[in-house]
Amino acid sequence: MIICTLNGQSGPTKGNTQGPENQPDPMEENPSEAGADGENTPSFEEQVLKRLDWRIAIMQYIKEGVVPPNKWDAQKLKQLSSKYCIIDSKLYKRSISRPYLVCVHGLDMLKVMAELHEGSCGSHSGGRALAIRIKKQGYFWPTIVADCETYSAKCDKCQRHAPIIHQPAELMSSISAPYPFMRWSMDIMGPMVPSGHNELRFVLVLTDYFTKWIEAEAYSQITKEQVEKFIWQNVICRHGIPYEIVIDNGS
Repeated sequence: MIICTLNGQSGPTKGNTQGPENQPDPMEENPSEAGADGENTPSFEEQVLKRLDWRIAIMQYIKEGVVPPNKWDAQKLKQLSSKYCIIDSKLYKRSISRPYLVCVHGLDMLKVMAELHEGSCGSHSGGRALAIRIKKQGYFWPTIVADCETYSAKCDKCQRHAPIIHQPAELMSSISAPYPFMRWSMDIMGPMVPSGHNELRFVLVLTDYFTKWIEAEAYSQITKEQVEKFIWQNVICRHGIPYEIVIDNGS
């Protein structure tokens, strides 16, 4: 599906004398585009339009074999360029099992994000979902995920009509153990249908919180004496006396 007409995607012209060392680093997946604090901070659209074209260095290497003077930068550029190709003066990202993705930059990036987020077929999806949808439509640029997250976060309609989260923000609390075999969780699985050998229908399972080590044994019927014997033989005698055993009160 063609979502918009992309212009200005031709490769570097013969009159371009800018060396590869002055080109943007295409290996940078998350370049910093932060401006100065205060009222003069440029908007997201202005930051995108001010970026240097990341495609130039790759296209110059594919067409003319131009590499940066630094050998490590040159090696990275060679490895990265193997993932791209030029078709009709346009840069495409290769794919093994999917169609090639046309590489876009600047104004074309903004057009693609605007059309798929809030256009006629837009669904006001989140950043990650928007990035996946853009790739499915056949477009790509290195910072696509970060840019889509920023674009979705600043959308006025999304901010006005998104569900309001009433739950107060707080840190997640989890049960952890500072050292192995200190805290165990115990649970009973069953009854199993069909039953196993000797009518073994229940499984008593203890799991260590730190190492995720499991001790388990099957029973036909589970009694208090069997649980005590199992803990003594499989936990205390093997791993030492535990500090705590967490159970679900038999529910």
